[in-house]
Amino acid sequence: LRVEIGAYTARSRSEIDTRGFAGLRIEAIRSYLISKGVRPLRLVPKVYGPVQPLTTDTSAAGRAVNRRIEIKPLP
Repeated sequence: LRVEIGAYTARSRSEIDTRGFAGLRIEAIRSYLISKGVRPLRLVPKVYGPVQPLTTDTSAAGRAVNRRIEIKPLP
């Protein structure tokens, strides 16, 4: 089984900052899963940025919801 680790961000900062932070979150999750025995080739990182928000970014709570990681199985 291969899985995608997808990182989404809020629009509150510059695109460069948000993608950088998303990449750090992905790497933390990858490192944890690898430490638990998951083979690295099974983990596919993907930074989506601020696309597909779950809520509006007009409040701190909304931005927190949109900063998320989703793990999905790949075919």
